[in-house]
Amino acid sequence: MKYLLNKDYHLRGWTDYWICLEHFPSRELTELTAREGHFLMKCDGVREIDEETFAPEISRFLEKGVIEKAAGGQLLPEQAYRLYENRRFRSLNLSVTGSCDFRCRHCFNAADDSPRGVTPKTEAIIDLIRRMDECGVAKLGITGGEPLLHPGLLRITQEIKDRGMILETMNTNLYHMSPDFPDALHAQGHDPVIYTSFDGVGAHDWLRRVPGSEERTIQQIRLMKEKGFRIHVHTCVWKDSMQTVKATALKMQELNVESFRITAVEPSVRWMADSPEQLIPFGEWLAFMTDFLDWWYANRIRMDLDVWGYWYHSFGSGSARIKTVLPAELVSQYRVPFCPDAYQRPYIDCDGRIMTCLGMSGISKAYGYDWGNVYTDDLHHILRDGEMMKLLRLSVGEMKDRSPDCRECEWKKLCNFGCRAEACAQGNGIEGIDQRMCIFFKDGYYDRFRAIAKKYGIEIEA
Repeated sequence: MKYLLNKDYHLRGWTDYWICLEHFPSRELTELTAREGHFLMKCDGVREIDEETFAPEISRFLEKGVIEKAAGGQLLPEQAYRLYENRRFRSLNLSVTGSCDFRCRHCFNAADDSPRGVTPKTEAIIDLIRRMDECGVAKLGITGGEPLLHPGLLRITQEIKDRGMILETMNTNLYHMSPDFPDALHAQGHDPVIYTSFDGVGAHDWLRRVPGSEERTIQQIRLMKEKGFRIHVHTCVWKDSMQTVKATALKMQELNVESFRITAVEPSVRWMADSPEQLIPFGEWLAFMTDFLDWWYANRIRMDLDVWGYWYHSFGSGSARIKTVLPAELVSQYRVPFCPDAYQRPYIDCDGRIMTCLGMSGISKAYGYDWGNVYTDDLHHILRDGEMMKLLRLSVGEMKDRSPDCRECEWKKLCNFGCRAEACAQGNGIEGIDQRMCIFFKDGYYDRFRAIAKKYGIEIEA
């Protein structure tokens, strides 16, 4: 009998994953065993397949609609197995411009207190998207600077769609969002989650240094909700804005925002030059967050809650994750990558530098880190053998072994070693300790967070 791979499925491989099944247009992947891959490669509508030898695979893949009995059809060229000569990255976060008409006091993109203005030409970004596609990248997040200031943004998003890629997220301050732009995104077939910042009722304008930006942001969140977009709000907090946090959460709930992320302002290069006296000490922030978590659940707030670096709970779910803890499904911390987020989704700055995350943009310049440039270097090489890949091969366990404090710590097997951008901002370097983790565990906040979960019937994910 001859079988044919369903036209919605393609066979793909990378240097670290030999063979996977990719579904179109969702671009979702299923990792295959060698036997499954060998079988599906035979499903070309031409070769005879031994029914007895592959009986389990035939039954399973017929039931799932992955294959069908061949009836004269042929495998389309794009369905055939393709090996990408780089490590598998399904998603990248791309800054299309460093330009921004805000001069936020805490901007991580800034390596100093000067405005940034690097904006790649539209053609250069479109060519980069083509090369990403040739590396098997399926999904993109768009950020800046302020991406709405890029004159070719809709051409860029159209190129993403034309290549069958998915625009997952768009980070924007929303100030320049016209009513027509969301309609244009929908017309192209995009439905990204919109990430925006709102930094406190009565406090937003001070941080953003743009009078009227608070009122404008609220108006624009309403606009995007009316247009049917999902909104993820990020609230940064400093000493003088701590008293606004609860009112801010209530305001975002009133606006029907789906997800609320909160973090203390990080000690970025610009922040420490501008407003170091407003930095919240780690212990003070954790005490404040303990109270905030209790308040959140007592008031039954109807949003996802992401306390950056510490806690995540999807609204309606009966379980939450304490993010400082190593994932239990990994047998050894020597299997946990140097930066789990970058391991899944690295960041590309407006000048083409690849790095772990947007938070490393200005800090990496200050430290002089250079991990490759996607506009000047071969992208396959960057995503296979580049300096960033060498970092990503480093494990949490190896970094702890290099630290005398970690080697002797009673929390060593539980602590996830924290954020690399935070470690750099604290002056400890890319492989150094994130001191927030030390305080979280040693000062009892791990137990306090678990007590709050127990109080409100929330299961902590192992």
